[in-house]
Amino acid sequence: MLYADRGPDYDLYRRRLRERGITPKIARRSQPHGSGPGMVRWDAESANAWLRGPRRLWIRWEARDDMHDAFLQLAHCMTLARKHPAFASTPRSDVAR
Repeated sequence: MLYADRGPDYDLYRRRLRERGITPKIARRSQPHGSGPGMVRWDAESANAWLRGPRRLWIRWEARDDMHDAFLQLAHCMTLARKHPAFASTPRSDVAR
């Protein structure tokens, strides 16, 4: 399944996705805002934005690919630790335990 905003709302793209066995969930241009898969898109974009913090990932200092991958994995672990309620420094009342 592929979620997308209105940019790729063309029958050609929808048809190509279906040919590959992918269900397109693309917002229609004719529908008013708020009608598409906004929450799913927000979740994906915020998850990608969490990785913008570590400067070492933006400016690649390492010449070796394995070292860069190691820092990328470390950033993922740090992000998950920050966002997971079990590792939160302050208790959250909105999270079911």
